[in-house]
Amino acid sequence: MHVLPLDSTTNTPAKMFAHKLRRLDHFLLQVAQHDKNRGSRHKSRVLLFANSRESVRKVYDHMKQSVRNTATSKGKNSVGNFGVAMLHGQLPQAARKDALADFKAGKSSMLITTDVAARGLDVEKLPFVVNFDMPRSIEMYVHRIGRTGRNGLVGVAETMFGRNVDQFLAKPLLRVLNNCGQQVPNELLELTKEKQTRKK
Repeated sequence: MHVLPLDSTTNTPAKMFAHKLRRLDHFLLQVAQHDKNRGSRHKSRVLLFANSRESVRKVYDHMKQSVRNTATSKGKNSVGNFGVAMLHGQLPQAARKDALADFKAGKSSMLITTDVAARGLDVEKLPFVVNFDMPRSIEMYVHRIGRTGRNGLVGVAETMFGRNVDQFLAKPLLRVLNNCGQQVPNELLELTKEKQTRKK
């Protein structure tokens, strides 16, 4: 979990988006290191959720322009050697079907999607989920992160939590993390304490 700082790097929507992209790049470097450490020639799959079609498109474009994605496409609807595909409700049914098939088959290592893929998407041995945007409800958060760590396997869910836009979910998120025995960032604890102090 990454709680975005409340400073000049996130004080406008454009700056917040840029900060999230930098955080995503850092996370993907960690995924690459993870793959290298386990001696795998195959890239781990990453399922990334964003709240809007516009955000999906922007993250997809960012990945397309990244220097690590300059090789030939792997899947029909993928770009680059990381194999990036996108999925949202406005895409033609055939494109959605192909993007999902590429991801499940490992031709796309990363699928960038809206909540159209949060429920009912069953990808075997999916190790990483990224919430580029915190969902609008804690129930959807649980559905999203539930795509990883299934059938007793270890999974990692990385969430980008904005202090100014996601604060209303701080308390229920803290409850979910505690119930699952997950590590709670100090920034999230401080945020819930600030909220309680303001109510008194």
